[in-house]
Amino acid sequence: MNAKKGFTLIELLVVIAIIGILSTIVMVSVSVSKQKGRDARRTADLKTIQLSLEEFYNDYYYYPTALTTLSPTYIATLPTDPLTHANYYYYALTTDSGGACASVKPVKYHIGAAMEANTNVLDDVDAPAAGGSGVFSGFYACSGSTAFDGNAPLCVGTTPASSGDNCDDMTN
Repeated sequence: MNAKKGFTLIELLVVIAIIGILSTIVMVSVSVSKQKGRDARRTADLKTIQLSLEEFYNDYYYYPTALTTLSPTYIATLPTDPLTHANYYYYALTTDSGGACASVKPVKYHIGAAMEANTNVLDDVDAPAAGGSGVFSGFYACSGSTAFDGNAPLCVGTTPASSGDNCDDMTN
């Protein structure tokens, strides 16, 4: 009797296929976890910026026209997006329709971040761009720009890949 011990080609292919499927499942799970972690960091960063803005307001009775004014007195280092390292969206808002924050100091603000996943954040304002309706009715961005609109399906000025509410935005 001349029996050979070993695995057939089909058995090896089945094992390789199973290992491939399991590793794909693990990689997708890790990728989603990383996205959720970065989104949680973005939300925490916005809350940190919001607290710093309120401290600035308590001292001066208006909001700064740029976030860089907060550093280093009110915030040690300005946080940036964990994936792109870009600055978060920030607009100081004034009642002057010309957006002249030198003559009429900002009394509102709009901050936001583009999220990677469709999330329903509890404190998400979904505010339209400055000068629009709702919470910003009668307010205008100091820079005159309305590139960030937390009410847009894909948040105008941002680049999330899927549809839905991919932005977390806050105002005072």
